[in-house]
Amino acid sequence: MRLQLKNIGQITDAEIRFGDLTVLVGPQATGKTIALQFLKLVLDLGHVQEEMTRYGLDWSGELPRFFDAYFGEGMSGLWRRGESKVSWAGRTIDLPRLIGRIRKNKVVSAFYIPAQRVLALRNGWPRPFSDYSPGDPFVVAEFSEKLRVLVEREFIDGAVGIYRMGRASEGHIAY
Repeated sequence: MRLQLKNIGQITDAEIRFGDLTVLVGPQATGKTIALQFLKLVLDLGHVQEEMTRYGLDWSGELPRFFDAYFGEGMSGLWRRGESKVSWAGRTIDLPRLIGRIRKNKVVSAFYIPAQRVLALRNGWPRPFSDYSPGDPFVVAEFSEKLRVLVEREFIDGAVGIYRMGRASEGHIAY
């Protein structure tokens, strides 16, 4: 599969062909993170919109407001009307039109682990989505929420009793 980006933020023209393993290497602030966030957006737009709506992020159908909510505060200028273009698998994606309405496909295709993942922890525990401000990137808040739910399900509610206090004879590990 192939992602093409033109005139988006600092990206003038990029084509990324994804294979079994794709590695992006380059200097800081050249668009690697933005490109991967666009990949997540193209693959999971319906899910992204649903989650943003569920957590009270309102973009009123406007692309600049959506970009501020999705990419983070101050990112509304990424898209240049009439110049910016996104294509996936050879098809041009009409982002301004798609952002203006809620998509029906809410299936998640990409699990994004953000470069800013250190922001996902507070006091050694993953932060809930609602703990983030509207100016924080969506992918950071979503990653943190998924990690929080996973940790709670697997280590607190699940079979592993490392957080439970009890006697060893009850099958719990006491710390």
